Amino acid sequence: EEGLSFAALQLQVDHGDYIPNKHTVGFVEKEKYLPPRQHKNKKDEAAMYRDWENLRGLKKLEAQYRYTKLCRSLATFGVQIFK
Repeated sequence: EEGLSFAALQLQVDHGDYIPNKHTVGFVEKEKYLPPRQHKNKKDEAAMYRDWENLRGLKKLEAQYRYTKLCRSLATFGVQIFK
């Protein structure tokens, strides 16, 4: 679910508002936006577009802020791993 949220926010930053006639399934390379385990699932791609549609009207700077805020909310944010 987090992957879909990140993807939708990134689409809003990269392409602006969702336009149903223009932005259909297959519009973008899902490999750029979704994690590898979600590449083959068409339902995840459709969910990504649905989440993107819900961001309509969100300005680029606000989308970038929300993306950063979502990153900071992850449990692993700021963790350093040493061998």
